[in-house]
Amino acid sequence: MRELQLRQPVHQTPATRNAFADLRARADVAYVALGERASLPMMNGSILDYQVRLNRAAAAFQKWKDTELAVIARDSSTLNTVCDQIRAERLSMVSTRQT
Repeated sequence: MRELQLRQPVHQTPATRNAFADLRARADVAYVALGERASLPMMNGSILDYQVRLNRAAAAFQKWKDTELAVIARDSSTLNTVCDQIRAERLSMVSTRQT
């Protein structure tokens, strides 16, 4: 019975839904520029886990590829700064490909 309960989606507040949507929208700018889409949040996943997962995939071919985003996530300000840089580098890849 416990296993079945764990599979049920956790109720999200409007603020939580908005936070997930905001993360996806910001990530999508960088993903769409390269012809991809940002993944959806996982059921019952945390906002922090989603942010790390989105940016880990985006950083796969950049200087950030060996960075442990989950460790950086302990400091939200640092994580946000690194994630902004990852998105900016991903967007710069587009301009490099077009020239």
